[in-house]
Amino acid sequence: VGYRWITRFLALGLYALLLMPGFLQ
Repeated sequence: VGYRWITRFLALGLYALLLMPGFLQ
């Protein structure tokens, strides 16, 4: 497993956390 995949997964997680409140509202 490369760091690229880990960083991509973390980036997607942060993006989801940032976007989720907008969708809930």
